[in-house]
Amino acid sequence: KREIADDELEDAVEKTAGEIGIFRSMLPEGTPFMVLIAPGRFDLRDGDPFYRKLRHKMIGALQARAIAYVDPFDRFIAAGFDAVHFAHDGHWSKTGHKLAGEAAAAWLRDRLQVQ
Repeated sequence: KREIADDELEDAVEKTAGEIGIFRSMLPEGTPFMVLIAPGRFDLRDGDPFYRKLRHKMIGALQARAIAYVDPFDRFIAAGFDAVHFAHDGHWSKTGHKLAGEAAAAWLRDRLQVQ
């Protein structure tokens, strides 16, 4: 369900990224910090241009603030929509959570130098 109008997208993304930046600034210096981009079901299932644009704009806003992110979109696409979402609602299935968790864990492993 789309809750942001086309003409509100830029402002919403900037405000969201700004708030994430504020949150990051509250953490002790050197704390590993990353944002996991949750792939939208309409982007995954339908290739909806609005949700694709939203994801890309958010990535750009995070990059502009030097905020690390993980976007498991390609992993979700490779697994297939039906595998990563429950059939009767928009929530991730066990597989969706596993893929997102593996992507986040890989990022943390790289930063924390864990084997």
